[in-house]
Amino acid sequence: MNEIKRNGLKQTIALTENLMFKGTEIFYLLQYLF
Repeated sequence: MNEIKRNGLKQTIALTENLMFKGTEIFYLLQYLF
């Protein structure tokens, strides 16, 4: 059970980092356009 929780946490962190990276990219694109 602990192993599953740990893997889920890793996936959640990776997903969050990915979303933050994409959000930053979009933010810079919007700044560039406007």
